[in-house]
Amino acid sequence: MGKYETLILYLIVELIALFFMYMSSGKKIVMREIGNNNKISRNEFFIIISFGILFLLLALRDNVGADYLRYVELYDQIGMDTLNINEKEWLSGSLGYWIFNRLLYYVGASHYLMFAVMGFTTLFFFFKAIKTQSTNGAFSLYIFICFCLYYQCFNTIRQMLAISIVFYSYRYLSENKLQKYVIYVLVAALFHKSVLVCLLIWPIRKLKINYETLFMYTVAGSLFFFGFDFLLNIFSHTTYVSTYINSGQYSMSFGMSTLLNFGVRLFMFVFSVCFYRETIRRNIKMIPLYNIAAICTIAQLGAIRFNLFGRLTTYFYVIYIILLPEVFKSMEEKFSIQSRKIIRIAVFSFLAIYHFVYYFSSRGAISGGYINYQMIHII
Repeated sequence: MGKYETLILYLIVELIALFFMYMSSGKKIVMREIGNNNKISRNEFFIIISFGILFLLLALRDNVGADYLRYVELYDQIGMDTLNINEKEWLSGSLGYWIFNRLLYYVGASHYLMFAVMGFTTLFFFFKAIKTQSTNGAFSLYIFICFCLYYQCFNTIRQMLAISIVFYSYRYLSENKLQKYVIYVLVAALFHKSVLVCLLIWPIRKLKINYETLFMYTVAGSLFFFGFDFLLNIFSHTTYVSTYINSGQYSMSFGMSTLLNFGVRLFMFVFSVCFYRETIRRNIKMIPLYNIAAICTIAQLGAIRFNLFGRLTTYFYVIYIILLPEVFKSMEEKFSIQSRKIIRIAVFSFLAIYHFVYYFSSRGAISGGYINYQMIHII
């Protein structure tokens, strides 16, 4: 399938998914009973359809994703226990992924099932987080798509699964449930150990955003940026960094894409802070997400110095899927109904532009390996 036909396919699937997610926000109506006690509502049915359409595109792909063939090769090598030293080091932080592959290979499943299960689980946690935490599910799904996070599920399958799990676990920050939060992070670390960085969020989760806190974050960001060479020397001893430190793509500094990403994320953070009081007054559970947004902005400074850190920032960047709908709800309360329509058009247009700019950027569809979609031959 050509690149333009592929883009059209993606847009059609995404629009259908958004439509059904939007329909799920209507009045709750019970459709049928399942067993004696469980019931399924029309809203839940629409969410299932929205989930299903996105999942099918993930599950039915063949050789879509820059690392797709590498994962196919690893699947066979893990199953036959023929991994070399370098591959064992690369998978050293993914014990859960190794066990999962080994079990599937043992029962005779193909690598297509492996990709399908990984995709299903990743989308499940994203949808679960949106359903349980978002004030506007359709808007959150739109952000998820426009941030091109859905496309990343085609490629970085281990890390995207870890991201989705920790994204869901952020709900426990405001609930002060340390044990549950740590358990989810540790489970996510079974697929990508870089997610352990999210444990650092717990001590700062309750910080209120004020001038003192913003000053503290500014100082921390400055020290992180100007002292990055010292920190990189420490991080270089970890398997995750040492694997990519000699890669031209991931070790690049001051790249245009990372600079633009920093500008966008700084803008979103500042914009969100402008409506902090109104948002927190309405939903106090957003306090941890504001602090994660600050960490995301600081971490993006590291991405400017070392491109690989751009992948780590995604653990924090995903909170905007939940935070932005809350912020826009606060913003709309200050304007008339007519003005709100204009604001919504402007916001949705901005996100759409970001989607296409990222999709066609050097870090988008071409480098991600999803520029040309191919479907598996079922028959």
